Amino acid sequence: MIFVYRISLGDYDFGASTVLDDMQNGIYWFFWALIVTVTCIVFLNFIIAEVGASYSNVKQNVEVFVL
Repeated sequence: MIFVYRISLGDYDFGASTVLDDMQNGIYWFFWALIVTVTCIVFLNFIIAEVGASYSNVKQNVEVFVL
């Protein structure tokens, strides 16, 4: 699990997957895909929240900027 987590964060050392048997290798890649997907969802949620906060900030101050 630690190797899968490290790979999902950008440490692309796939050496651990070469010493596993077929069943463990399938589980390894399943967890890798799961962690990458969850990480992407979390980061995209953060980006959407930041864009929404910036939009509301500009919307509140639009009269000051235009006039």
